[in-house]
Amino acid sequence: MISPMTPDPTRREPIRHDAGPYDSRSDRGAPRVVARAEALPAADRRVWLAAIVWLVAAIGVLVLWASISRAAVLDPVATNPEPTAAPRGALLDRVVSILERRFYDREFRRDHLPELAAAAREAVREARDFAEERAVIHEFLAQIPVSHLGLLSADSYRTLMAELSNRTTPTLGFGLVRTDRGYFVSSVLEGGPAERAGLLRGDRVVAVDEVPTGRSPRLDWRTDDAALPDPPKHRLTCDADDVVRLTVERRPDEYTIVTVRAARDSAFRATERSVRVVEHRRKRFGVVHFWYMHHEGIAPLLREAFETRFADCDALVLDLRGRGGSTLSVMTVLAVLDWAKREWKRPVVALIDSGTRSAKEILAYEIRKQGLGTLIGETTPGAVIPATFRDVGSGAVLMFPAYSLGRYTSTLEGKGVAPDILVRDRLEYAEGRDAIFEGALRHLSQRDL
Repeated sequence: MISPMTPDPTRREPIRHDAGPYDSRSDRGAPRVVARAEALPAADRRVWLAAIVWLVAAIGVLVLWASISRAAVLDPVATNPEPTAAPRGALLDRVVSILERRFYDREFRRDHLPELAAAAREAVREARDFAEERAVIHEFLAQIPVSHLGLLSADSYRTLMAELSNRTTPTLGFGLVRTDRGYFVSSVLEGGPAERAGLLRGDRVVAVDEVPTGRSPRLDWRTDDAALPDPPKHRLTCDADDVVRLTVERRPDEYTIVTVRAARDSAFRATERSVRVVEHRRKRFGVVHFWYMHHEGIAPLLREAFETRFADCDALVLDLRGRGGSTLSVMTVLAVLDWAKREWKRPVVALIDSGTRSAKEILAYEIRKQGLGTLIGETTPGAVIPATFRDVGSGAVLMFPAYSLGRYTSTLEGKGVAPDILVRDRLEYAEGRDAIFEGALRHLSQRDL
């Protein structure tokens, strides 16, 4: 998802920007400064021009920040959600009402939304409980062909906002995807509770505290985008120091018990812990995993790694798999990678897959466009449109797009970013192996570095 630098609790409409004093459509500002600079000596002219370039770039950053600061309108979410015993269809009505007023595509909401909503209202009458009502809403949202559209639990929303702001929350340190064969561990925080307990990527979680995973009260609502074809994504809820007993199938018909103690942790801390040097075939590769495009911290972390731990490495592996975050962080990371291209002067590969979303897709797109590195992995889903959030009651938060992100949305939404080198992921029963990461190491080892 694409999110702002700071949450905005107001409910105002997105800011629209007109031409400013330094905009190319204006006859004021920068052109007049350049004209005055031309009368100066050459050395002074260069100083003036450098200052102007810096000023225009700074204004561009501010304009972009102002536009994306509405990219996720974070309305207040109830601390104590209302009971779910609301009249059947009330949640759907609130979802439809918001989309009727604020969904970014006016033609779609005029020409198609009424028919879809009417069919959903018919279906929701047959729902026997709140879970089935949510399933009807998910199917309704899945018929709207756009990303960043889904119904989240209030707890998932608060956790997501905390992650983007580098705040810790109680966590077990892993995520799940649901396939036809069950619930599989898709991600494990480096150095987090699950990794310390021995849980591996690709493990099938059969039961949670001896309750089948699909019926466990710890299983949170799905967090994936309704209209995208990727499998449902889930997390397990917990409080700090909860001890959770997982029944795990590591290989088909081979079971083990993994006991995980929850702790306060964050994806940003995992990003810090992910910074490491891997030796492969007598070469040394720096590795860092951006779990999110956090509001702050990842660009300085990457620059410091280049200057210290990666100073004598042969190449960098930058892992961009997972959800997005702040578009402004994309600009700061690109600045570091541009510096590395000029000063560090060694290859960079970025890992992408079907889970690489939004701000990370923009970063991957710019890495290739600017010649800053090679993309390895799978095509991204094309989820490049800002997310807005609204509390819709019953412990639910609607994620939806209220407007587009200009050329990035028109270029990438629904299309994605294809890798330069295709490597297919293999998750089920992977026993901790990572096919895309291993493919990157093979590629780099074969290069004349």
